[in-house]
Amino acid sequence: MVDTRHDARIDLDEQFAVEIARAAEESVSALRQRAAGLAALEAQAAEIEGRIQALARRESEVAEREDEAALTKDVLDAALARSQVAAAEMEVEREELARSQRELDRMIGENADFAAALEQGREALEERTRALAQREDRFLSRWRWLLRAWSWRPPLAGGKTRTCEVLFVPSSDGYKMLAQEGIALRERARLTGLLAEEGAFVVSRIAQLPLDGRWCAYLEQEPLKTKKGLS
Repeated sequence: MVDTRHDARIDLDEQFAVEIARAAEESVSALRQRAAGLAALEAQAAEIEGRIQALARRESEVAEREDEAALTKDVLDAALARSQVAAAEMEVEREELARSQRELDRMIGENADFAAALEQGREALEERTRALAQREDRFLSRWRWLLRAWSWRPPLAGGKTRTCEVLFVPSSDGYKMLAQEGIALRERARLTGLLAEEGAFVVSRIAQLPLDGRWCAYLEQEPLKTKKGLS
């Protein structure tokens, strides 16, 4: 005889196991859903934290900009005050210049005759200057031949004395040429005090320079033992 109670118990156990397995799956699924919800919440929390930090940075930047704006405003206010003072000073100077200009205009009006006389005097002086320049040009053009002839003039005093414009002098640094206004010299004439050199010099030769025709006295130093007075 088959035990139906045993079979019924087995069926109940199997059904109970199935229900337990279903409940476990449902619990696992619920846990997974909760885990997914927690991950989403964590992501949202991280996003909110990032926004909070960004907002804090923005607030810090805004505070810094407000401080900079306040400092800039102070600087601009100080510059505006200085510019207003400078504008007031410039206005005072402008008024003083205007008064000076009016005074100058008055003086010019009062001294117009004097200014006209000065202008006439200046024009007369310029005219005299031009006339003098013209006279000088005419003089040079008329007497240039005489000046050239004078530069090639013959010896004076019977050929013994010559007016020399250049001296050719020996020195410790070599020979040097000294330009003169024109002094009358003859050969063997004795000169002292030239070029700060000690001793005396004797004219050894007188001749014309080949370049410009000026007469030049060639000197040589006199030995110390033969020092004599100026000849």
